[in-house]
Amino acid sequence: MTTSRELRCTWIAPSEDPDARLLVPGCMERVQDWDADCTCKSSAEELDELEARVAELEQQLDAQRDRYSSLHSADFREWRKQKAAVRKANDMHGTEIPS
Repeated sequence: MTTSRELRCTWIAPSEDPDARLLVPGCMERVQDWDADCTCKSSAEELDELEARVAELEQQLDAQRDRYSSLHSADFREWRKQKAAVRKANDMHGTEIPS
């Protein structure tokens, strides 16, 4: 998997001719025209996007934690106790109930 950092436009000097410079394009504009302005994202832009993504993922995680914690509320625990009691009673009488 390539990251956007690997795809930035870069000028390199080949080892066989250190005075020459070769462009390794990272954006479509430079692929089509080497004299075009580079449209690669700056580090600051990438950082802003990544921070926004982290914030979004943290919100999703909080939502999942809230959802999970509600499963362990007192009502749910009571329901589980009742289900266990029914299973125990059915086991004593040889009757099976589905899970």
